[in-house]
Amino acid sequence: MRNQFLRTALAVGAGATLVLSAAIPANAAVTPSATRAVDWLEGQMTANGHKLVSGFTDQDNHFQTFDDAGLTIDGLLGIASAGRGGDAEAQATATWVAGHIDDYVTGQDPGKSLYAGALGKAIVFTLIYDKDTNSIDGHDLEADLRGRMQPNGHFTDKATDFQSGDPVDYSNGIGDAIDVLALAGTDDGAPAAAVNYLLLQQCPNGGFRETLGDTKCTDDTKASADASSFALMALSVVDESDVVDAAVDAGVGYLDGAEGSSGAFKGAGGDSANSTGLASSVLRGFGDAPRANKGAAFVKTVQLTS
Repeated sequence: MRNQFLRTALAVGAGATLVLSAAIPANAAVTPSATRAVDWLEGQMTANGHKLVSGFTDQDNHFQTFDDAGLTIDGLLGIASAGRGGDAEAQATATWVAGHIDDYVTGQDPGKSLYAGALGKAIVFTLIYDKDTNSIDGHDLEADLRGRMQPNGHFTDKATDFQSGDPVDYSNGIGDAIDVLALAGTDDGAPAAAVNYLLLQQCPNGGFRETLGDTKCTDDTKASADASSFALMALSVVDESDVVDAAVDAGVGYLDGAEGSSGAFKGAGGDSANSTGLASSVLRGFGDAPRANKGAAFVKTVQLTS
């Protein structure tokens, strides 16, 4: 179970900028495209002090940057999926992340806020990079995450709006799937209630919805490739049952049908390298190399060559 979990968890990072797993053909070594992508990622980490940064334009139309621990974890998981998690830069960046877990999972609101999706991704990071899940930067991540599970199996945020002070909850289907995936890698495994709640999000066409509901999905238009890919990763490592097996089969069928003629999968803005890498990684994990390779071919068309 643990080895299977680790292989599956690596695909979480493949949905990041470089979608490395999708660029690796079945039964082959890491491709030159993936090698160049890892080299670029590590170069960005080095240039930014062993981390990745994001940016935004503020209300005064000034561009601001910030250290992005979540994006940095995505990059580290992508690097690990290419077999280079032991690189000096990857290890230095993992050390930076380990020292900024509190900022990441609390949204820099320590003692007051906890974000469920961030907790799940942080646990995956600790398992892949051999950090202590139960004692890192002042957190027992497993206990924190299990404490955010509601009786219905949904993982919620504990947070307040910085301006109004009102409670807010940004949790969604992707976060719930990552949380199930993360807890599946711990000794006590993923709670049955969380698995059952995730199964409620599967629509009749086999896809999973991103906007959660407490009753079974009945609207195929709510399904997305991203939510479906993360859900399938999670379901591939929980305790097997006929219900889970049937859900996985239907979910893989949905992804098969969602791939476009170019190999691309659609995200919110149309054909998306991010969504394509994520879905193709999952299809490869379930043995569908032809469709995964088709997705990888699309991803390579949007990789910069200089």
